[in-house]
Amino acid sequence: MSPLSLFYRFSLAVTCVFWVGVVSVSIAQEQKANLGTNHDPSSNQTSEPSQKKLTEDSQPMPGSELLPKALQLFLAKKFNESLEVVDQILKINPNHHHAYNLKGANYTKMKNWSAAESAFRQALSVAPNAFEPKFNLAELLFLQGQYAQARQAFTSILHLANLDIYKHLTEFKIFLTYLLEDQLPPALEIAKKYDGFETTPIYYFVQGALAYKEGNRAKAMENFDAAARIFPAYLNHNFADTLIELGWIQVNSKGMLDDPDAPKQSPSITNSKPKDFRPVSITPARTPVGNLSVDTNSNGDQKNGDAEIKNPFNDRRNMYRETQ
Repeated sequence: MSPLSLFYRFSLAVTCVFWVGVVSVSIAQEQKANLGTNHDPSSNQTSEPSQKKLTEDSQPMPGSELLPKALQLFLAKKFNESLEVVDQILKINPNHHHAYNLKGANYTKMKNWSAAESAFRQALSVAPNAFEPKFNLAELLFLQGQYAQARQAFTSILHLANLDIYKHLTEFKIFLTYLLEDQLPPALEIAKKYDGFETTPIYYFVQGALAYKEGNRAKAMENFDAAARIFPAYLNHNFADTLIELGWIQVNSKGMLDDPDAPKQSPSITNSKPKDFRPVSITPARTPVGNLSVDTNSNGDQKNGDAEIKNPFNDRRNMYRETQ
């Protein structure tokens, strides 16, 4: 696998902030838009000018070949080294908004709030419609404990979330701002929206957060554990990272979520789980294929035109519930 392919597989990942955004989905959307009037729906062929333009627009932006290196350094918590590579990217392409976004992510991890904000605003200056830097600016307020302001910022961008993962993460943040301010009624109103049949683990993390706030650590870990059984690691990571930052949970030496206040001599709650248990990894696994914003029915099955695509997580949810 080439380094650039590795970068695209990691492109949806979030660690408090969106690192780079959904590159593969963006390219797919650009290709669809570029077909324009030159594309005959009854034919599998595209006119030569349109096909040429499609190929050109689907190419990575100049400087993108260095993004995997910058991202890997970021993952290794070598933030200054990652920033050096990001600066190289920006010298090649001053309009690389993913590089600015990763620059802001590095500064966020270093808790250099002003530099992070500047980087995210630079990302928006070259890509005004990008969702990730808007989310990240709201996240900066959240991380600094400015929950009312963060809630207002997250609420203002909720309607822009065109993917389930974006929408659910944003609403999860709004939910947490209420919970952290001890405003239980509006937090519960958000919690009521989800029943465990979503395309993301938002239900289990909301329920876990409520249990944690009530002081029921065991119930909280049961919910996080359920999310790990049902959903792939990259989706759990998106939600877990916020709770890790809050100090509610931690990643233990085995890469599993754990209660930071649990006795160190006691076995992890995940140790007794079956072999098919999927722990929440601190490293995102892969990027899902396709657009997550398609219509869904009551079971979470996705509809693409007249075709119905079964939600791959439903059977695993039902199997988990039958064991309870």
